[in-house]
Amino acid sequence: MDALGKPIGDKITAADLTGLTKLEADRSSIANVFGLEYCTNLTSLSLHMNQISDISPLLENSGLGTRDVIGLKDNNLNLSEGSEDIGCSRIAVPILSYIFT
Repeated sequence: MDALGKPIGDKITAADLTGLTKLEADRSSIANVFGLEYCTNLTSLSLHMNQISDISPLLENSGLGTRDVIGLKDNNLNLSEGSEDIGCSRIAVPILSYIFT
């Protein structure tokens, strides 16, 4: 079973994703977070130590708010001054206030 309670390999729908409130997938070789914009009831997301380089789907998630915890430490985000990733994290603060913890 996966985090949605469905057998691995079963089709996942947008409706399935709205029921997800917590996802822990540290060290899972994840390269992108596309699809997480549909997880509008997430309150805890831990994706530390993956290969994520684009966080835009998280910024498109209308359900993420200031009380939600998001962990993306040790990913491939470009944190240099003026980069898109650091710009996104500033725009989304405090929504992504725990992004680097």
